[in-house]
Amino acid sequence: MKKKVNISRPLLLVFMFVILELSLFFFYKDMKPTKNFIYYTTGVLVLIYLLNILLIKISPKADRYLNLIVSMLFSIGTFEILRLDEASGFRQIIWISLGIVVFYLAIFIMTAMKNKFDKMFFLVLALIYILFIITLVFGKTKYGARNWIRIGKIRFQPGEFIKILYIFLQAIYYKNYKRYASIKFGPEIFTLISYSFIMFFFLQKDLGSAVIIYGMMMFSEFVFEKKKYIKYVNLALAVVMSVVSYKLFSHVRIRVLSFINPWDYMDGIGLQITQSLFAISSGGFVGTGIGLGLPKTIPVATSDFIFAAICEEMGTLVGIAIIMLFIMLISRMFKISLKSNDTFYKALSFNCAVLFSIQSLLILGGVLKLIPLTGVTLPFVAYGGTSILASFIVLAMVQFSSIEGEVDG
Repeated sequence: MKKKVNISRPLLLVFMFVILELSLFFFYKDMKPTKNFIYYTTGVLVLIYLLNILLIKISPKADRYLNLIVSMLFSIGTFEILRLDEASGFRQIIWISLGIVVFYLAIFIMTAMKNKFDKMFFLVLALIYILFIITLVFGKTKYGARNWIRIGKIRFQPGEFIKILYIFLQAIYYKNYKRYASIKFGPEIFTLISYSFIMFFFLQKDLGSAVIIYGMMMFSEFVFEKKKYIKYVNLALAVVMSVVSYKLFSHVRIRVLSFINPWDYMDGIGLQITQSLFAISSGGFVGTGIGLGLPKTIPVATSDFIFAAICEEMGTLVGIAIIMLFIMLISRMFKISLKSNDTFYKALSFNCAVLFSIQSLLILGGVLKLIPLTGVTLPFVAYGGTSILASFIVLAMVQFSSIEGEVDG
């Protein structure tokens, strides 16, 4: 039995944090907050309430801490986006609202279909390839990657949903590992299927998603795969693919070049990373204060480089807090995986944790110039419709594993 957790006190702390963020706008250097900011804050508080309290009403077995951590993350991101661009901040609140609806809808659908997943391997596989083909044929290029689909005024990234489907594909495969491994070269075929996904992402020039798929494949094989040689072959292939991609793809060379020495290219390919480093350093430990920094000088500050914008005005103190929140979020996901008695739920929550681990590492490492930039977003914090919806679906998958995976303790 799970030990009951009193959520009132931590939820009250989250509410107090959001109200404190709003109060900081009253010290804004160049503007006075309008009534809209009061409405936005009320909206964020309502969203936090719905995400946490409603889940407990629906399922007492769900993990309480996951949604509290997510609430902290999206509140920090939303208020920084509101500061940068009020219209984008309002849209972000709308996307989070839709994300919460999708979160509960996903849990409902997965609960209704929980006994049918074993038979859905080829259906999920077909959906992944269909999404890849649609993206290659009808996709639009943005920031150098052909990974956007436009239908009227609506734009979305199929790659975000491909990663979710790949998590399901792995969970189904490892749940029925004995059946698929009994087929001649079964594990090798599944590995080749994973490499085909990586190839498609490279064709789209979506380097970040390719790295995420490879990471999920590798970590899953180290935990669940019984043929040891496959793991070591894939490690060797990682080195080969890195060299080949550097030679073949110009956008990869540009990312590496801007990472090695961005200061020589400050007016071009090194602009993003140099402005990011300037912003973080100028903020110091406690930040310049809301409205007192210059985060708008950072390219794509509301999405890819929102962490740098937050560090400039809220300080590296809040930056460290964001990193700690992600560590807590991911550790809770791994804990759910470890305590799940069913292989499907174990693999499902494990790969969700790996997805958030790699994605947050890629973007935080890129912004801090620890690794080359890859163009992924920071889950729940950065602006974006598709990424917000996908992140809430992943959260629903972990909560679904917590509810159905017979987790004890």
